[in-house]
Amino acid sequence: MMGKKHNQLLWVGIVFLYLPLATAAAEGRSIWERRVDASQRLTTSDNPWNIQVSSKDGFIIEYSAPKLSPVVVHIQDAHANPPAQTKISLVIRELVEKHRVKLVCVEGADGGFDSTLFDIEKSELKEKTARFFLGEARLTGAEYEWILHSKPGAAFNSDFTLWGIEDQEVYNEHWSVWEKTQQNQKEVTGLAEQILKKIHSDYGKYSSQELLRYEQTAEAFRQGVSGLKEYLEEVSKILQTHPVDMNRYPETKKLLGILSGDQPGAIMAGLTSTGELDHLEQEIRLAL
Repeated sequence: MMGKKHNQLLWVGIVFLYLPLATAAAEGRSIWERRVDASQRLTTSDNPWNIQVSSKDGFIIEYSAPKLSPVVVHIQDAHANPPAQTKISLVIRELVEKHRVKLVCVEGADGGFDSTLFDIEKSELKEKTARFFLGEARLTGAEYEWILHSKPGAAFNSDFTLWGIEDQEVYNEHWSVWEKTQQNQKEVTGLAEQILKKIHSDYGKYSSQELLRYEQTAEAFRQGVSGLKEYLEEVSKILQTHPVDMNRYPETKKLLGILSGDQPGAIMAGLTSTGELDHLEQEIRLAL
């Protein structure tokens, strides 16, 4: 299923949704085994800046305007987390019903979705069954939402295609490598913990007061003891005496601009979503 048609489908994908690896690795019969044809025309979506989702279901971190079309909506995922997956299903429902999204591309699967296991005539029973599997982390939000749109017993009239974009052979190779790494995980984890204890015991001996203060501020932010504003204020002080090329950290640079009043906007805790904060912290530690 990874031939020319599949590549074309990947190119025109409107929604790209990351899903747990467990989807493709589950034992027993896979609900992805039977392929279905997903070659349907897509309805043109709204201007990306017009796309919104309910604040109770999620929030939009950023927009971008690439030169190539079509519109792509990237939904960030919390793996095997039923409440988060429920929110994802509601976001997809909004995109399908309000913005005419017709294709949801997912990681962790290859080809079309087979809903035979959920072909239940009564919509109430079908939704209850699907919700049970969602609560057991055996279904993802995207799969759950697609089941509710599929017939028989569809709970909603709108329709979309669910399509896995993996190459199963390559995916299985990666899974095999991951399984091998798990064999040594306990030994490696124990060694890493010993090294970290040694580092932490000597940390204060060789660290500057600036670095120790930064570590305390960063840890307080990580643990939710203090907010993003307090953390950014500390970073701003450090940058005054230890400059860092902030062009490599556009999210943080924007937030610092908002903090200083140089540009309008609201400070939101979306900073860690791309891993940018981790890289910035490493550079600040080196600078100090």
